[in-house]
Amino acid sequence: MDTNCLLLLQENLEQQKFENVELISYIQTLEKDLSCLTSSTVAKERETIRKDLEKAKTKLKETESKLKIAIQEKTKIEVVFLPHPMISWFHRKLFTFQIYALTY
Repeated sequence: MDTNCLLLLQENLEQQKFENVELISYIQTLEKDLSCLTSSTVAKERETIRKDLEKAKTKLKETESKLKIAIQEKTKIEVVFLPHPMISWFHRKLFTFQIYALTY
């Protein structure tokens, strides 16, 4: 009877060792999958943020360019309409006509 018990215990121990090895292998596989998934998710998120940043930079450059042009135009208009003896009545009328033609 003792031998039978010992054999049963030995078999149970071997079965448990085998199950432990399988579980450890499964855990390692899951950890690798999780690591890849996390890296992939982070990479996707990083790429999305990079694209958003590029769009924001482009929009900023466009806005700066529009602002610069608007300031230049405002400065031109102010310069032309400054009362200065060198600016003749004809030049003011010509510029006014050009602005009128551009707006319509």
